[in-house]
Amino acid sequence: QSTWGVHCFSDAESAAMRAACRAHGRLVVALVALLVVVAVADKDDPGFAKGDKVTLECFDEAANAWVPGPICSSTGQPVEFAFETDAMISCYQAVDTEARLAWFREHIRQERGSWRCRVPVSPAREFFAPLDIVLWGVDEPTHIHVNDHCAVAFHVHSGKIIGAAAYPILDKFSMVNVGSTVPWHLSARWFAKHSYDAAESPVAESLAAVPLSSTQEVIAASGAPGGATSQPQIVLVSSWLAIVVAAALTLALAYVYHVRIQRPALMRAFIKQHSE
Repeated sequence: QSTWGVHCFSDAESAAMRAACRAHGRLVVALVALLVVVAVADKDDPGFAKGDKVTLECFDEAANAWVPGPICSSTGQPVEFAFETDAMISCYQAVDTEARLAWFREHIRQERGSWRCRVPVSPAREFFAPLDIVLWGVDEPTHIHVNDHCAVAFHVHSGKIIGAAAYPILDKFSMVNVGSTVPWHLSARWFAKHSYDAAESPVAESLAAVPLSSTQEVIAASGAPGGATSQPQIVLVSSWLAIVVAAALTLALAYVYHVRIQRPALMRAFIKQHSE
């Protein structure tokens, strides 16, 4: 008998051996099915559309949780970016307590490291790209000076954010004390894939036709649910080609394992059982 290319023993042999062989065949089928499920979950993620809101989240140590932020005092809303839209974003963050001022002091002195923030890779998944913010300033006994200009770079592919970074650019150091605000001026720029070509430039459009399989693999590994597909056709073709190749390799390895290891062991057990 045969189970998906794996030879099993004849009816004349023990039921236990046949059951073991069939179980091995089912394992091969399960591995192939897993590959298909991963690929389908990936291609069903639509990603962001141009202009969609991308909300920045930062880690709140007091709440021990990720929360939208920083909150802009003029709007009461967190910092948001428009997907694939270059823009200058202004946000005035209130420093309303001594504890908050102390928090800024510690980051300026680099005692806390970077300000831990993140953005979603796509709107359909609980999977994030780190976007840490480094504060540059001067700590004075009665107040602080904070550099208020920050460049934010995003790298995108097929509606997904595949990388992000933020860094301060020397501009103006604003004096900040309790009761004042930190005037953030964020210069957001969007780039195609791993390049520094603008996300909507002619070069970027040609890059979009090149598959980026590692993006799909990493996002699929997050295990989050997907939605309707909007992936370029060439990416879908490459994904299914990868499935076929992986399935063929899985079946080949399973067959070699069965012929070289499992079957001889079962034969020895069969001979031993009938020689006693």
